[in-house]
Amino acid sequence: MYAQWLAAWLLFAFVASPLTRLFDVLEKLRANLAFNALLFAVRLSVLVACGFLERPLLAVALYGMASALMYLGLLVWLFALARVSLTPVVRFAARKLVLATLPALALGAGVAYNLTPGLVFGLACLAGLLYGVCLIWTQGREVQA
Repeated sequence: MYAQWLAAWLLFAFVASPLTRLFDVLEKLRANLAFNALLFAVRLSVLVACGFLERPLLAVALYGMASALMYLGLLVWLFALARVSLTPVVRFAARKLVLATLPALALGAGVAYNLTPGLVFGLACLAGLLYGVCLIWTQGREVQA
């Protein structure tokens, strides 16, 4: 359950991490410090508030959502600093998300129907293979266009 709440944050942090070097290149270290200070303050506030409420799942959920929103904002900010239009980035991400949804639904159906772990693993392998084939097929079409 905790991993589900933290997944979006980890995705955005994984994508934003290499882009944060832009602060160094553009000599915007104060802006980077301001972002990290705000991120720390938001996370600390969430943990303290939920600590008083004694609700650990709520703390993890709010921590994950707040961190995901902060990193999403950071991504938008970094793209603006780099003068990159968000339209092609969002279009690209949406296409990849649609491709990833289909195998994930197949895998989710296997889990929902209480298949044996071996069958779920086989379905996961098949879904991953299907996803890889779809990625290769669409990549070839994107290069030609």
